Amino acid sequence: MKPQLKKALSEGGVNQAMKVCSVKAPQIAKNLSEQTQWQIKRVSLKARNKKTAQPERLKALVLNDFNQRQSRGESAKTIAKSEIINDDFRFMKAQGVAALCLTCHRTELASKTKKALTKIKRVIKSLEDSVIASAKCR
Repeated sequence: MKPQLKKALSEGGVNQAMKVCSVKAPQIAKNLSEQTQWQIKRVSLKARNKKTAQPERLKALVLNDFNQRQSRGESAKTIAKSEIINDDFRFMKAQGVAALCLTCHRTELASKTKKALTKIKRVIKSLEDSVIASAKCR
């Protein structure tokens, strides 16, 4: 997704980038799920879209563990968890927050980013404000 996000930022600015994250990213996950027969989904403890990115209880526990591991110095690149629950194999991999993500996911947003967020929230009612510290996993 990062290449598509970079392209959207360079070609259409923050407005286009937010569309990639809020609309295209869930579609990419859906397409990958259909192609691989695996359930692929992005979730976050600070989900902006509560309909598509809100973690269920077990995933939230894993994400909290990921954050604790990262706060102890482990790189997001190496943080993962796999387990079998009720004959289902589950795998989660941390996604470190890249500088690119902080264009829209940080405490202080540029005015054009605030305007774009307000505009897209009118279209996608399930979006919420989301601030992610640069040290956190998603």
